[in-house]
Amino acid sequence: MAQRLGSSIALLAALALLVACGGARAGGASSGGGAATLACSLQSEGIEVDVIRSLLTCTVSGAPASDTAFTVRYSVTDEKGQTHQIAAPCHGALRAGAGACSLRFSVIVPQALGKPSVAGETEPDQRPLGPVTPHTQGGTTPQPPNPGQTVIPGLTPISDRFPTLIPNA
Repeated sequence: MAQRLGSSIALLAALALLVACGGARAGGASSGGGAATLACSLQSEGIEVDVIRSLLTCTVSGAPASDTAFTVRYSVTDEKGQTHQIAAPCHGALRAGAGACSLRFSVIVPQALGKPSVAGETEPDQRPLGPVTPHTQGGTTPQPPNPGQTVIPGLTPISDRFPTLIPNA
């Protein structure tokens, strides 16, 4: 019993020393005690025959002043559970703990379908950001055309049953 009590006291003393020296910082935490926040939006800019054009916009806030930049990556997890990075990394500068980046990209429809996610890190301290699910703007994430549906850029079918096309407004 005395040996167990002595071990517990030694463990608590070591933990207190570690915390006092700043070694028990949680991943992503800033020196102010709060974690940096990542928020992203994904806006569809058009669908062609088999390609979706999108704009990814991300903002970071609450990062420590020692971090001067950040990088995030957009990925999609498919129905098999495999994650695929879809676009090039998005880079942004941080000033007073905040910053933003935007990235336009095109992706082939089958690769775009799945669960979207954005994650990255601050620089130079490499504190983790995310993962977060980007908010879609202007409706839902574009879906591929139905089988047998013809898609012509600049024209939209008025129904799946009747392939009459009308000009996009």
